[in-house]
Amino acid sequence: MAQQYKFSIQATADTVETAINQISHYCISIGFNNDECFRIQVVLAEALNNIIEHALLGRHNEFIEIHYQSHKSMFIINIIDRGTPLLSPPNSELPTWEAESGRGWPIIYSWMDEVSHQHSNNKNQLILKKYLPTI
Repeated sequence: MAQQYKFSIQATADTVETAINQISHYCISIGFNNDECFRIQVVLAEALNNIIEHALLGRHNEFIEIHYQSHKSMFIINIIDRGTPLLSPPNSELPTWEAESGRGWPIIYSWMDEVSHQHSNNKNQLILKKYLPTI
């Protein structure tokens, strides 16, 4: 089994950049190019900001766990929080041009190869997977 790395951030907008930087360094180290690293950064920013704003409802004293690893042919990010669970899968379709929100989940779905979420033991898990680059 591949080594898994993990860290936690406080549920504030200020800490999202810290998480993005840590994951970005790992992405480069496992062979993703700058474009793919950028996509992963955007996906992570969207996911974490959604958790802070919608699942945790701005409860900044909460923490979000981030686990990540490369395993076989996949880079896997598992984001865990104790916020309000998703009641149904988020929409993967882009909203109308005039809409002021709703683009985060479509970006997440289109820039990752697999996206899943589950809720158990009062924890939400968002699992993001991206195929590792081939040489």
